[in-house]
This record gives sequence, structure tokens and C-alpha cells, in this order.
Amino acid sequence: MLDHLRHRVIEVLAAAQSVTLATYGPAGLQASLLPCEAAEMRLYLLLPATSDHLLNLENQSDVMVSNAAWQMRGRAVVVNSADNLPNLGLLQKAEAQWGRLIVIFPTQLNIRRGRGWGYSETIDIDPEIPQT
Repeated sequence: MLDHLRHRVIEVLAAAQSVTLATYGPAGLQASLLPCEAAEMRLYLLLPATSDHLLNLENQSDVMVSNAAWQMRGRAVVVNSADNLPNLGLLQKAEAQWGRLIVIFPTQLNIRRGRGWGYSETIDIDPEIPQT
């Protein structure tokens, strides 16, 4: 991936504090507004431990994440260990003790136009292979 595109993705994701996560699987189509935090080109989300998203992610890791500024496709992995995690403020939230952390590995980022509708930029991202 070209350095300037990598930096653009990092810059866009870093500004996000909450996003809408969409998953599909045995629990049907699910969409939820969730707190998030970016670390480099990964996006971490905090899910309630009883969320139907977790059932969906066991069977289908492809997800869509969006907010007012962008839309991102990626692959989600439930984080089972705090080892090798960046220092996330998300884990300091009260909800973290009852939640599950997931990490999104982006595959495509669509950045919305400042004015009007549609996208001004589409960045395809080489998929990172999650360690499981």
C-alpha cells in the first residue's frame, strides 16, 4: 500500500469515536452504534457481551462499519486476549467490564464528499491476515 494512502486511512480512522457496525449471519442482519478507537490501520469496537453480533461473527467475519464521514468494509475478529493490544482508552470505559472487544481489519475505505452525496475517495486496502 502506498504510504500516502496508508496515512490517509490512519488519519480518517483516528477521528472516529463511534460507528455503526453491520453484521450478517445466524442472528440475521444486525446494526448497532458502538464506541470505537483506532490504532494505526485497525479499528477496535466494544460490543455488549450479549450482542447478537458475536454470534454472527462466529460464522461470518465480513462487516460494514460507517459513520457520517466514511464507510468501511473489513474483517472482524473477536479479541480473546489482552496480549499485544495497543493502549486503548476504550478498555477504560465502564462498559468494558461487561463487553467484548473486536478488531476490524479494513479492506476498503470510502470517504464521503464534504458537500453533496456520494464518495470522494475509495481506498482499497491490502487485507491483513489476523492471527487466530
